[in-house]
Amino acid sequence: MDDLNFEFAPTGGGDVTGLNDPVTTTFKGNISWTLARESIQNIIDAHDPNSSLPAQAFYQLEEMKASDLPKLNQLKEILIACRDHNRRDPDAYKFYESAIFKIQHDNFIKILKVSDYNTVGLTGTDDDESGNYFSLMKAVGSTSKSETEGGSFGLGKGAYYAASSFRTIFVSSVYDDNKHVFQGKSRLVSFKKDGVWMQGNGSYGLEGQRPVREKDAIPFHFKRDEQGTDIHIIGFEDDKWEKQMVKSVLNFFWYSILQGIVEVTVGNTKISTDNLEGLLEEYFDENQSDKDDEPNPWPYYRAYTDINHKTFPEKLEYLGRVQLFLLQNDNYPKKVAYIRKTGMLIQKKGFGSINAYAGLFICDDEEGNRILRKMENSKHDEWKSNNATESDLFAAAKGAEKELRDYVSNAVRSMTTKEDAASARVGGLEEYLYLKGDEELGDTAQGISGKPIEGISPHETPPEIGAKRDQLIEMTPVIRRPEVVAREVTKGVIEPGESPIIKDKEGTRRKIGGGKEADGEKDIVILKNVRFRTFAVKNSKNETNHVLIIKGSPNTHFSAEIKAGTDDSFDTVNIVKAEDSEGKEYTVDENFIQGLIINASGRLKLNVRFDTSDKYSLNLTAYENK
Repeated sequence: MDDLNFEFAPTGGGDVTGLNDPVTTTFKGNISWTLARESIQNIIDAHDPNSSLPAQAFYQLEEMKASDLPKLNQLKEILIACRDHNRRDPDAYKFYESAIFKIQHDNFIKILKVSDYNTVGLTGTDDDESGNYFSLMKAVGSTSKSETEGGSFGLGKGAYYAASSFRTIFVSSVYDDNKHVFQGKSRLVSFKKDGVWMQGNGSYGLEGQRPVREKDAIPFHFKRDEQGTDIHIIGFEDDKWEKQMVKSVLNFFWYSILQGIVEVTVGNTKISTDNLEGLLEEYFDENQSDKDDEPNPWPYYRAYTDINHKTFPEKLEYLGRVQLFLLQNDNYPKKVAYIRKTGMLIQKKGFGSINAYAGLFICDDEEGNRILRKMENSKHDEWKSNNATESDLFAAAKGAEKELRDYVSNAVRSMTTKEDAASARVGGLEEYLYLKGDEELGDTAQGISGKPIEGISPHETPPEIGAKRDQLIEMTPVIRRPEVVAREVTKGVIEPGESPIIKDKEGTRRKIGGGKEADGEKDIVILKNVRFRTFAVKNSKNETNHVLIIKGSPNTHFSAEIKAGTDDSFDTVNIVKAEDSEGKEYTVDENFIQGLIINASGRLKLNVRFDTSDKYSLNLTAYENK
C-alpha cells in the first residue's frame, strides 16, 4: 500500500480556508444527534430498489492505536502544518494541537463506524457526476439525488467530518455486482507545504486523488464484503453518543421505522417496528414538554397511531395527496409535525386552538415532494417558499406554502366545538376543572391507584372558586362520580401471586379482602403512589387492546384490580389476557392481574384484553405484594 498517500492540491492563488468551513460548521452542536439525522437520511435515499427489506443502519464504536492509522506520519506532518499556519486563530490552533498530541503519544483513537445494508452503495465511476461516489467524495454544495429524495444541498456529508476530531473519514463501499471503492477524505484548514499554500480539502488514496477500486489494494481494516457502505469517522469523542443517537433516531425517524422504511442499530440497541413504542416510552415521557432543545416525539406518534385520531385526507392543488392526523390531549403542545415521502421529520409548527392537540402532516405525492424538497433549507428543518427563490418551482412553492398553511389551520379549527367555545368564555375556570377529553379512546384516562379518574376535587367546591354550582355545570359540564376513600393499612400484605379476591366455597367471588371480618381474611395495602394512564389500540387481528402505562416507586410488587367504565359508572369486566411490553404474560383472575412489578425505572406498560371488544375508560387499584 506504499502507493496510497494523503494528497492535497495547491490553492493556485485561490482562497485560503480556515477552521470555519461551512460544510462542517453547519452541523455544530450535538454531533451525535445531528450525525444520526443526516446519515440515516442518506441511507434511506440509498435504499436498494430491488430489495423488499428495509434499509439498515448500524453505528458501532471501535478503537485503533494511532500508529495503526494509514500513513500516520504523513497525516501528522499535515496536521502540524495546519496548526503552525493558523497560530493567530486560537480555536484552530487548539483543535490541531489536540489531534497532534494523540498521534505523538500513540493514543487509542475512537472510530465510529457507520454502516448500511440493503442499499445500493457508492455507485458511479470517478467522474460520474450523477453517481453516489462523486456526490459524497467529490462534490461540495451539490447533490446527485433525485428530486424526491432527502438531501437537496449536498451539505449533509459535513456531519461526518464535524464528528471527527481529525476532520477525517475513510469510506469503503461495495456496489453493482461486487464492485469495490475505497478512499479517505479530510476537510482541514489550508496550510503551506514548501512555501506553497495548499487546499484544506484533500484525500487518501491513489495519485491524483483517485479512489482505490481493487479489493486487494484496500487496507484490511476497511475492507467490506456485502453491498452497501462503511464510513469510518476518525476521532469520534462523544461519551453520550448511544443515548443521543437513539433519541435522535426516535425523534426524526419514528415514522420511517414504523412504516418499515429503515431499521437502525445503535451500539447494542436495535430500533425497529417491533420495539419502536417500547423505546419511545423508555427514552421519552409522553407528558414532558416538546421544546426546540428538548424535542418529544410522543405526541406526534400518538396523533398518527391512536385509533381515535381525526384524519383529514385531501388532494391539494400544488401538493397533491396529503394527510393530516390530529389528536386532542390536555398535555399536548398545540403543534403539527411535518414529514414528506422520505419519512424524516422536517419541522413542527404551532396553530392556536382552545383545545390542546398534536398533529402529523404527511405528503407522499411525487409532485408535492418535488415542491417541498425545493422549499427546504440546508439543515432540512423548515419549509419556506423563499428557499425555492432560485428554483423553477418558486411559483408553485409560494402556492404550496399558502395552501398548506390554510389546510392545517382549517383542520385544527374544525376540532373546536360550540361547547368548547362557550367554555372558553368563562375566564379562569379551566384552572380548576378537570374536563373530560375525547383523545385516544374517547376518554384518555389518567389517575391514581384507588381513586376515580374524574371528578371535582373536594377541596375546590364551587363557592371556593368563585362560581355558583348552576353556572359551573351549565357552562362546563363535568361528570361527577362518588369519591372512594381507600382504607390504608400497614400490615398483612398478600403474598406474591395471590389475589385479594375472597371467594366462597363454590369459588364464587364475594368481595375484596381487608380487615379481620372473617377467619382467614388478610389486610390489604392499597398503594397510593401508583399513577397510571390508559388508552386503547387495535392489534393486528383487529382486537381492542387497552394499554396501561403505570408509574410508581421502582421495584414495587403489586396486584392490580381493573375496572372498566362508561360515562357514569365503573364496573367489573373480565380480563382475557394481560402481558407487558416484553411479552411476559401475567396470571389473571376475573378483573385482577397478579404478580406485577414496576421496573427499576419506575414504569410498567401492560397490554390488557377484555372478553368484549368495547373500548372503556379504566380505573386501576394497586394492591401491595411482599
